[in-house]
Amino acid sequence: MTLTEISHCFDGAAKRLEREHNETAWLAWHVAFMSAYAPQKSETFFKLKNLLWGRKPTEQKPQDWRDSLAAFSAWVSSSRK
Repeated sequence: MTLTEISHCFDGAAKRLEREHNETAWLAWHVAFMSAYAPQKSETFFKLKNLLWGRKPTEQKPQDWRDSLAAFSAWVSSSRK
């Protein structure tokens, strides 16, 4: 696998974990909200958005192939020692 493919695998796994967490948190929040005492709901009940994970998209410029080659060459030369 190339470094780009490995990066895509890690990104996919992180997004899957984030989605699974958000699904579980959404369900737990709604069950707790539906079973909470009515007058308490509007004043002191915690917000759903505080439970959800969210990654903000980062602005990254596309890496030049020369930079990738230099990074890979440095990694290979350090692993040979």
